[in-house]
Amino acid sequence: MKTKIFFLIALSSFVLVFLAAPLRLFANFQTSTLVGFICFFVLTLYCTKRFRTKLPDYLILAAMLLGICIIEVPLRITNFESTLISLPDFIIHCLGIIAGFIYMKSNKIIGVSAGLAALAIAVFMFFSGYDLWLNKINYGTFTGIVTENTPEIKISDSCNKVFTNETFRNKIVVLEFWNTACGVCFKKFPSLQEKYDKYKNTEGVEIYAINLNLKRDTLNQAINTIRRLNYSFPVLVVYGDTLAKKFNITGVPTTIVIQNDKIVYRGDIEGVDKVLEKFRNSHNPRNQLKIQR
Repeated sequence: MKTKIFFLIALSSFVLVFLAAPLRLFANFQTSTLVGFICFFVLTLYCTKRFRTKLPDYLILAAMLLGICIIEVPLRITNFESTLISLPDFIIHCLGIIAGFIYMKSNKIIGVSAGLAALAIAVFMFFSGYDLWLNKINYGTFTGIVTENTPEIKISDSCNKVFTNETFRNKIVVLEFWNTACGVCFKKFPSLQEKYDKYKNTEGVEIYAINLNLKRDTLNQAINTIRRLNYSFPVLVVYGDTLAKKFNITGVPTTIVIQNDKIVYRGDIEGVDKVLEKFRNSHNPRNQLKIQR
C-alpha cells in the first residue's frame, strides 16, 4: 500500500512537469517558473495532507522530488551546457516542493515565512532574475558590467572612412554585433533603433551595428537589408572573423560598449541605458556646474 502511494505521488509530480513544460514555448521561461512553483507548492500541500497518515512525511517529499527529477536530472547531466538555459526553472520548481513541505511540517510562523521567502524568489526570477541568468550564460556576467581592455580596432565603412581606437577615444561607443543569418538580431533591431534615436544627438555617444559578413552574403547585403527595413542606425561591415575573436564574440547578437579604451559593458542592447545615461549625466554641463559649486 505504501509503495503504491509513493509511486502515485511521484507520478503526479512527473505529470505536472509535462503540464508546465509547454509554458516555456507558448509563454516564456519566466511564466513557466512562476506558475510551476505555485503548482508544485499546492500539489505538495495536497499530497502531504492527503497521505500523511498512510506514508511518512519524508517519503512524501522524496516521492515529489523523484517525480520532478527522474527525467530532468539525467538530461541535465548528459546535456549540461544545453540545459543551462532552463536550470532556474527546474530549481524553482524543486523549491516549490520544499517550501510546501516546510509549510506543512513547521509551525505557522516558520511555514508562512518559508512559503513567502520561496515565493519572493520565484517572483524575482519572473521579473528580473531570469534575464540576469541569461546574461550570465550568454555573456559571462549577470549585470553586463565588465572592465576589459579594448582590442585593436580597424573598421572601414562604405565610404572608406576608417574607424580605429583613436577614432573612439574620449567617446562612449556602442557596437551591436550581428549577421544576416541571425533571426534574434533582427528582433533586436527595434531596440537598437530606439537607442540610436535616443542618443544620436548626445555629444560623445556613437552607436554602430557591426555586421559580421557571411561568405554567402552578397555585395552590400547587410547595409541594403537595414535600409530596406527603414532603420537609420549606421552599419559597419566586417569581413573575416578577426574582429569577432578580438572582442571574444561567441554568438550574436552581442552588444559591446567601449569607454576610455575599456570595454565597460557586454550583454544585450536593452541593458546599455544604464551605461549611456551615466555617461550623459557626467557630461551634462548642469551637473558639472553643481560639482564646481
